[in-house]
Amino acid sequence: MRPYARFTALLAALVALAAATPLRLAPVRQGDMPAALVAVDRYRIALGDLLAANGEYDAARRVYTNAVNLARADGRLPLEELRRIANAYYFEGEFESARATLLELAEEAASASAIDAQVWAIADAAWLASLSGADQEFDRHLQRVERLLDTYYVPGARFKIRTRMLKNFMVFAPHLASW
Repeated sequence: MRPYARFTALLAALVALAAATPLRLAPVRQGDMPAALVAVDRYRIALGDLLAANGEYDAARRVYTNAVNLARADGRLPLEELRRIANAYYFEGEFESARATLLELAEEAASASAIDAQVWAIADAAWLASLSGADQEFDRHLQRVERLLDTYYVPGARFKIRTRMLKNFMVFAPHLASW
């Protein structure tokens, strides 16, 4: 009976302490919300990375898609999230879907004038087109990259892309190192 007496005394003390502490409800300020959304987004990306590392690409893509929707709702470009969806398709061997996702990424980057992200996404889409044997699409994407590089300055991109394409190195960067 003694343990029950201690538990009852402890519970009574907690109730008394809670009653003595005023309960304040503070509204979420608008400036706090993006930080909370970014934290949730980072969690979703980490969860998707874990799923992808375990070969569960469909589940990873669903989680990344949720992160894309969250980023868009927050008013941010979902560049990293879309890149990860493309990675999941790539590692599953679905090059067409990976290329389509990269082209979607390129369009979103273009709408926000994120030229470096656009260049790398199109270059990676070109490389994936070459893997699929779509030579005309490969050439079209490479010409688009060349036009962008002639118009805008993207540090080091022209040399890296040409070198990697000529030597058949992989431009596609699952770990985002090419950006």
